[in-house]
Amino acid sequence: MKTKSKRVFYRYAPLLIALSGAGITYLGYIIGRVLGRIHDSDAVIWVGVGIVQAIAGYFYGREIKKMELYSNTDSLTDLWNRRHFRAKLQEEIARIQRSGQPLSVALVNIDNFKAVNDKYGHIAGDKLLQSVARLLIRSTREIDIVARWGGDEFVIILPETDVSKATQVTERIRQNIQADPQYRQVTVSMGIIPVIKDMDIEQVFGQVDWVLYKAKDSKSPIVAS
Repeated sequence: MKTKSKRVFYRYAPLLIALSGAGITYLGYIIGRVLGRIHDSDAVIWVGVGIVQAIAGYFYGREIKKMELYSNTDSLTDLWNRRHFRAKLQEEIARIQRSGQPLSVALVNIDNFKAVNDKYGHIAGDKLLQSVARLLIRSTREIDIVARWGGDEFVIILPETDVSKATQVTERIRQNIQADPQYRQVTVSMGIIPVIKDMDIEQVFGQVDWVLYKAKDSKSPIVAS
């Protein structure tokens, strides 16, 4: 199944499976009538069977939709996980190859996160990750894709955004962290790169990781390539 078709299926899985169940029942009824094996008096029974099939299909589809969502979501932060991020980045690279519109990627790292775990414990560290995840969602647009990269790192896809505008987004993130009292001992480092149409996913990962390293090494909160 192609990626786009899969997205449509999972999005509408409850409705599609419910309709399929009812449709198969109806088809069975029509075939039975044609063959003379089903009579008018059986219609009510078949309607009931069709309703049951539709209801069962709807709830089964909901479970499928949940499973697909869970497979693409980070269980701690409720952000997209790396698997989903890779798929979305591939889509965005394909899009800029067609449209030529700008695309940027930012990698965000919580500085000295290990020290937070060591001093306050892993539960406090988990709460910090969850809190930063929520702040990243609040600080970005609906079209942006925020994911947990792993550990203390988050990654953001910024469609239709050049490096200059992406820097403004990351600066807003930095300011929001700085302005919130709960983050008084927390700082972040961020690396930003433009994605060009002839780059593949691994090149994007390698380059943005290197730019983040430069930010941490130079102790600059934001470094853009």
